[in-house]
Amino acid sequence: MTEQQEIKKPIKFKISILIAVMLLIVTSISAVSSYIFFWEEFQKLEKQDADLNRDRIRIGFFDKLETLHLSALHLSSANDTYSFVKGMFDWQHDSYIKSYLTKATFWNNNIDVMIFMNLEEEAVWAKEFNSDTGMTHPVNEDILSFYKSFKPFSKAGKYGLYVKESRVFMASTRPIFKSNSSGERIGYLTVMRAVDTEFINAFNVEFGSKVTVKVIPKNVPTLKNLHPKDGWGQFTETDERVSFFNISSLNSDYIVNINVYSERDITRKAQLAVLWNAAVILAGMALVFFGLLKSLDFIVVTRLKAMAKTILNIGQDENHRIRLNDDGQDEVSLIAHEVNKMQDRILELALNDHLTNLPNRRLFEDRMASALERGRRENTHIALLFLDLNGFKTVNDTMGHQAGDELLVRVARRLKSITRATDSLARLGGDEFGLIMELSPDEDLQAVDAVCEKIVTTLERPFLIQDKPINISTSIGISIYPDHAEDATTMIRYADIAMYASKALKNTKDPDKKPWCYFTSEMEMKD
Repeated sequence: MTEQQEIKKPIKFKISILIAVMLLIVTSISAVSSYIFFWEEFQKLEKQDADLNRDRIRIGFFDKLETLHLSALHLSSANDTYSFVKGMFDWQHDSYIKSYLTKATFWNNNIDVMIFMNLEEEAVWAKEFNSDTGMTHPVNEDILSFYKSFKPFSKAGKYGLYVKESRVFMASTRPIFKSNSSGERIGYLTVMRAVDTEFINAFNVEFGSKVTVKVIPKNVPTLKNLHPKDGWGQFTETDERVSFFNISSLNSDYIVNINVYSERDITRKAQLAVLWNAAVILAGMALVFFGLLKSLDFIVVTRLKAMAKTILNIGQDENHRIRLNDDGQDEVSLIAHEVNKMQDRILELALNDHLTNLPNRRLFEDRMASALERGRRENTHIALLFLDLNGFKTVNDTMGHQAGDELLVRVARRLKSITRATDSLARLGGDEFGLIMELSPDEDLQAVDAVCEKIVTTLERPFLIQDKPINISTSIGISIYPDHAEDATTMIRYADIAMYASKALKNTKDPDKKPWCYFTSEMEMKD
């Protein structure tokens, strides 16, 4: 990733999309499984409920029919009715009509048609009651014709439904006997009740239902298939479930189809339950989503973002001293730890000499700047020593670079063994070494001379290289802060000048001259 490159698809975005897709899949599966496993059971419950409602209406409908049949029994078994139909006394005829065949009789017994007929099939009295006007009028001839084919041949009589065009009637016919059912049968009484809009509305109010009545000709195949004769069944519409039962009419040309409509409350509740279930699952999954997202953000994403930012800063600033937070024992901490190890290795390669493992010139200059800062702050002296090996080139040329490298390693090891813990030793390149001495307030140049003496003595001892004793010496140049200079660049230049001055003295082969020199202004002029 370059300095200018930006993170266009953060890992948090990718994780969010992944979690959202997974939770959406889980929610969909839960909703679909709820529908598959529970919907059929809800439909069975609704069907059972509709069948129970139909049975309740069917019982109520036949109860109305039986009540009409019972009313016919009460009228047909009265002695006055027997005398009225037989015509025993003329004066009784008018009296019976005024006493029994009144508007109140029709109202109280819910009767719309009443027919008295003798055995000769002559209508003794036949009237149809109009509840709107409260008046009676003669019965239609078609009804009388039906009546003649509807005579009962038992004391129990007959009852059922009669269809006249699109009109449906409850009909009951009873034989007329004396009150104790003795004597001969002298005729028949038929009463009818219209199954019209008024009846259906009152029935719906009474039973708290929605019922419709249809007349179906028996010769219509499609309707016969849908509503079998004397059968029952069920079908569904958009908002209602329809249970029906069929009753064959007494005049046998029609089927009376009674539909019972039930609200699809269970279906609606089932749909609502499924939706609520899906909503609850979705809400739960949303909470899980945000919980996971926050957890991942806290545990992983935030740390990865901080790590990425730190790594970018390292690359941009080329500052390999920056460290990642590797606290913890998880994978992110492990990555941070390994990155820090790589940083340490990079620093080691960048700031240390790969042959001697001493600090290189770059790190040496950084340490020199730090030492000068402390010297200014604490008002102490800093001594900078530059060392050059005399005789190294000869070893390199005569014994090879491998021998020269081995000699440099041995030199570095000896120098490191005699320097103080507060001193900074470095290989500056080739056969040159540098040493920074931070003098304490109670130390003077004698401490520097003592260290130089140790260096010279140590390096004059022979080195065994490739089983051969090798003798070398060293020339040392020294600059002092703040006596000679106050900045690192100048200090390094002065120490270098002093070192070459020391080499020049070495070439004079004067045994009284020490192999180290302090910088002087005359040296700079000569340089």
